[in-house]
Amino acid sequence: MIDRLFAEGLIADIVLAVLFASFIGLVCYRQITGRGPAFPDLIWTAISGLCLTLALRVALTGAERSLILVALSVSGLAYIMDLRARWPRS
Repeated sequence: MIDRLFAEGLIADIVLAVLFASFIGLVCYRQITGRGPAFPDLIWTAISGLCLTLALRVALTGAERSLILVALSVSGLAYIMDLRARWPRS
């Protein structure tokens, strides 16, 4: 069972579902309560996590290696954008 989760990339699909659910949950929580991170503060973090998980899925399933490079590159750029958005302005 565990071997199948990794061999077919299902573990990455589960992680993607959890990431998506937590993102939607945080956005809804913000809409309902007015508290929590705003959408712009979440989007770069979500993109970074999504792309890292996609890179994992591609690696686990043995797909084209260039896709891993693209996913990791986009994740790195999203991470930089997230840092830039959080960096205090002077």
